[in-house]
Amino acid sequence: MQIKNLLFCLMTLLLVSSITAQSLGRAEIEEKYKWDLSHLYSGTDEWKADYEKVSKYLDKMTEFKGKLGDDAETFYNAIDSYFGILKSYYKLVVYSNRLSD
Repeated sequence: MQIKNLLFCLMTLLLVSSITAQSLGRAEIEEKYKWDLSHLYSGTDEWKADYEKVSKYLDKMTEFKGKLGDDAETFYNAIDSYFGILKSYYKLVVYSNRLSD
């Protein structure tokens, strides 16, 4: 019986503490507990500009369709473009995810 009471108390404590921790607004949280995103983008305007750039690069990828076997230079350019886009895409995703956290 004591174990049930102890488990009930622990579950209640966990529930209350998780509700309290999530009820704070971003402005109420100390800076030291927020993600430092300045090393990725200086702000959302810079993020939006990079988003547009990646969108344009995605359209460029269709130029390689059906041409990858033509020569080594075309294949290299396709792979280089692909990984460049992927790197920028990951940066966009990390910034937006951490900003929403």
